[in-house]
Amino acid sequence: MKTKCIFSIFAKNCYCNKMPYNLKRGKVKSTIQYLEEHIDELIRRIACILMTLCKGNIQTSKLFCGNFIPNLSIVKYYERIKKYFECSPMVYIGSIIYLYRYIVISGDTVNYLNIHRIIFICCLISVKYWEDNVFGNKFYSQIGGINLRELNGLEISMLQTLQFKLDISTNQFHHCIQFILYHANSCFMCRKSIKKDGSL
Repeated sequence: MKTKCIFSIFAKNCYCNKMPYNLKRGKVKSTIQYLEEHIDELIRRIACILMTLCKGNIQTSKLFCGNFIPNLSIVKYYERIKKYFECSPMVYIGSIIYLYRYIVISGDTVNYLNIHRIIFICCLISVKYWEDNVFGNKFYSQIGGINLRELNGLEISMLQTLQFKLDISTNQFHHCIQFILYHANSCFMCRKSIKKDGSL
């Protein structure tokens, strides 16, 4: 499956000991601070990864699948989440890890019909797990453009698929960042964005 193939480098390194990363291993707090200073770039890179995952994929389960492709791009959708969630970068890193776990466990494929809902639910679960101050689902449903009743059902389904295992080790945290950087360094659009913005 294409999605699993693209995620293979993350899966391979997820529990390994080697980590050629330019931020010191184990210092999660300093890493979070660094990511906060480059949050817009982080979001663009994550969005680019998701768009890469979606290309060419058609078949998928009906659980998260919408009736049409949203007009809002993945980048704009993430920017909307950033604006209203008011959360730390850990939430976005967590959402990518939960997405990876969901794909591995469920065998589902992400495409442009389901990626917005899947990533929003992953962000929703992540913000509730990693942040102290959170809102109710009625507020989040308005941000995500998802009916409250449906949002509640999707959240429960995702948690059940993940077997309610939301903890993320230090190794997994750093390797996810490594995966994002690996993609950015090998992706033409990411390199073009970095060169244009002069960041990271």
